[in-house]
Amino acid sequence: SGQHPAAAPYQPPAVTGYANYQQPQTAPAWQQPAPPPPRKKKKGLLVALIIILVVVLAGGATYIFAGRSIRRLIMGNKAAYIALESEQLRRNAADMVDMLVDLGNRQERSEIGGQTVELQFDLSDNQQFMDPSTLAVLENITWRTRTLYDRQGGSARYFAGLDILAGNEELLKIEGYYDENQLIVGLPGLLDKFIWAQGDDLDMLTEDLELEIGDVEQSMSMASLFLNMDLGIDEAKLKASVYKIIDIVLEHIDEAEFESGQTLRVGQVMNEYDKYTITIGHESARQMMLEILTVLRDDREIFSLVNEFMKFSMTMDPYAYEYYDYYEDDPISWTDWQDNLDSLIDELGNSDDDEEFTIIQSIYVDKDDQIAGREIRLIDEIADTVTTIRYYQPVMEDQEAQLIQVETEEETVELRNIYRRRDDKLSGRLTYTVDSSEYLTVDYTDYQKSELNGRSYILGDFSINMPVAGDAGMPTAVNYSGSIVQGRFVMNLGIPDLGSIKVGYQEITPDNVVFPTYQADVLVSVTDQEGLYGLMTEDVMERLYSIAMELGFMPDD
Repeated sequence: SGQHPAAAPYQPPAVTGYANYQQPQTAPAWQQPAPPPPRKKKKGLLVALIIILVVVLAGGATYIFAGRSIRRLIMGNKAAYIALESEQLRRNAADMVDMLVDLGNRQERSEIGGQTVELQFDLSDNQQFMDPSTLAVLENITWRTRTLYDRQGGSARYFAGLDILAGNEELLKIEGYYDENQLIVGLPGLLDKFIWAQGDDLDMLTEDLELEIGDVEQSMSMASLFLNMDLGIDEAKLKASVYKIIDIVLEHIDEAEFESGQTLRVGQVMNEYDKYTITIGHESARQMMLEILTVLRDDREIFSLVNEFMKFSMTMDPYAYEYYDYYEDDPISWTDWQDNLDSLIDELGNSDDDEEFTIIQSIYVDKDDQIAGREIRLIDEIADTVTTIRYYQPVMEDQEAQLIQVETEEETVELRNIYRRRDDKLSGRLTYTVDSSEYLTVDYTDYQKSELNGRSYILGDFSINMPVAGDAGMPTAVNYSGSIVQGRFVMNLGIPDLGSIKVGYQEITPDNVVFPTYQADVLVSVTDQEGLYGLMTEDVMERLYSIAMELGFMPDD
């Protein structure tokens, strides 16, 4: 009646060779406990762990391998923006530093080298400043210079030679050699000896001429000032300084929004891009500027760069030489630099008197995550836009455009460049306007930068027009063309109705630098009055007079 008899214990048969083996005993099915329910897999925890790992790696593997929509979904708008912006700004900063190093780091080039420069004039018959005979003479003359320098071992020496040719005939050759111990100057082919100054005579001569050994190389070549600018940049340090500022900016973003399919347009060039808009509130912006100014205050690399640019700009200003003694070392001293920045830091740190403002920036991003445009707006405390800065660079097939625009309550300044790119050469027009009035236009064809012996040159044809210059009685147009001809950079620079100058420039590589030697028997000391008078023979005087006539400096009787 529902009761089951007890089951007899099971006795397994003996198994030879397995002394310790015991066959498990199995109860009948009706006596076995019910099996546990199937164990659930922890999918939720696994997914959460994966998401956390992805977020942690958002700046690296996620950014590289995930699609842009997935990245933005996982990372959020703000983190996705920061990842894009950080990469773009660092790339832009690196390009900027590389350009500065390329333009202005003579110290990174070889300590031994030189240049050859050739000048020719092509003057207009319509210009009113010279008579026809002088025009004819100048157009027939070629000026050819060769300079050498060797700054190895801390003891510099220099050589310069000038050849003046009429057609293919050499009229005059001038040579000069200079080091810290001696100066040698001569007219080979005309004088049979060189004039020599050394010791106290050299000191007196250089003092009278205000000649400094460091200035000699610049004075020897017309192109040297522009092609050998020395900014003394430490590339690694300057990049580190700029990257530090970039990181500070990105740390102070309050919020970010995203929109897809937004049109970016400059003139007729337009395309659609994704758009991120970020906001930096007043307090975040103030803290950001405080941190940036604090970094700049103690950054000697940026301080040095500012000074070098100021000194170089002074060489282009004819009035700056009046203040040369004052600016001989640095236009800004390190103490003044820090004091000025301390004043700005104190002013920003006093938030009581600060007016509220907000910074809003929008960036336009293409399908390859390259930033194609920026718009930065400064909003005041009553929500009015005080200043707007735009930088757009849309691409439409082979057409491209660039726009830099600063719009304030007073005026709008704009630089617009629209061009086509073919075979890495650009052709188009650049315009600079103020409140829609054109101040400058540049029409150009086949523009490109070309490397030659480690130096970059601008190639192509340019026509530069400055309408407002005519109001000041200045030339309103300048034409430029640059090319590489048989390993030499050739530049033509001209003004319509006046003429043009042709400049050929070529580097002399270290292995081709050979300084001339001067034996004692061809030297005449500047203190040897008899020897100096003996150089100026009647034949020499007649030849000098003939050369002066051929150059148009003396009347032809």
